[in-house]
Amino acid sequence: MQPDSPINAEAPLHDLTETQRAKRELIFRSVIHLVSERGVASVSVKDVAADSGVALGTIYRFFASKEHMFAAALVRWSEPLAGRVSPVVEDMSEHLIATVRRGTRAYQREKNLLAINVQSSASSDPYVSEVITEFRRSIRETFSISLKGVPTDDANKLTDLVMAIWQDLLTHWYAGRRSMTDGLALAESQIRWAVAGMQADQARRSETGGQ
Repeated sequence: MQPDSPINAEAPLHDLTETQRAKRELIFRSVIHLVSERGVASVSVKDVAADSGVALGTIYRFFASKEHMFAAALVRWSEPLAGRVSPVVEDMSEHLIATVRRGTRAYQREKNLLAINVQSSASSDPYVSEVITEFRRSIRETFSISLKGVPTDDANKLTDLVMAIWQDLLTHWYAGRRSMTDGLALAESQIRWAVAGMQADQARRSETGGQ
């Protein structure tokens, strides 16, 4: 049996063979399982290799570091969440809030995975940064469903603001600086304020003939 060919950590997923994809999936399942049970600090690359049955050397062909592997596993875990759309409601604020609530509930069930989010977001590792950029892009697409018909510039600004509000909620709850109840109440009021501000600005521009 021939060993796997070395794989650049930046290799697109579509460039991988079926066997390589299957091994990545085993790695992701092990990361999610082990981190959920033990926490980020208590899981090593060797632990993942032992649990997944994927050789340590093969793991390092896929990922440049433990942090890179964990960030990629977080993205894989979040894919069903990003693809699941909240029930459509007419009120833009309530649709955005429903999306935030749904994502927050997922992290409440898997608080140890939130640690990957928090740590990866602060990482200076270029591979981790690349993965987190893709992660945020998928989250942006989920929020954009609530903003159909909104001019692109306004939608981008509002999405950036809502994502910052959500990250603030998660970070403060994870650090124990704010209860989830208080955090959600604050986030929801901030989202309503942001939407109202955007709509008021749109009305002002319409009245003055501005773009």
